[in-house]
Amino acid sequence: MRIRYLRYGMHELERQEEEDKRIIKLQLRRKRLQPIVRVVKRCNRGFPQVVLNLPTICGKVWFPTIFWLTCPYLHYKISRIEGRGFIKVLEEKISHSPFLKDLLLDDQKECIFIKEAYFSFLRIYDPYGRIFFKKGIGGVSRFDKIKCLHLHYAFYIALGKGFVGSMVRKEIENEKDDPFFCGDEFANYCGRRYSK
Repeated sequence: MRIRYLRYGMHELERQEEEDKRIIKLQLRRKRLQPIVRVVKRCNRGFPQVVLNLPTICGKVWFPTIFWLTCPYLHYKISRIEGRGFIKVLEEKISHSPFLKDLLLDDQKECIFIKEAYFSFLRIYDPYGRIFFKKGIGGVSRFDKIKCLHLHYAFYIALGKGFVGSMVRKEIENEKDDPFFCGDEFANYCGRRYSK
């Protein structure tokens, strides 16, 4: 009886993973996916929102980030914020504030720590850390720079902390409509139509 239950449980887990992969392909509009370790955060509808990526395929193709925002709605919202020049605004603030520099540096160090914790087995491909283990969020080498707000927000959602991600959240909250609940227009990108 126990063996049957475990087999059934594993079968359900595999089915869920396949469903997540199908939805993530729709969300990202891709036929192929970077290998996904797991879904880190789901939206209030149960769709994948942030995933943890395996950062390499056999040491040959390196992916510069570990946390990836898959939600099309948040992607759209953050793209609008980026389009308004918010990265430049933040980098200007950071350049004039040692405190903010330290906050961003802490996030970059946390990212490296997570890479070491989850993916230390990849040291065989990158023994000196030049490709992956010495790089910050989004694969940046300069830790006072912001590559992409989407990556910082994914980092923030995954860990519940992060200076840039928290600033992005505040910008999203300033939107007039419900900032964290998408309509059917965006739910369709996840493969289903839902109503609020």
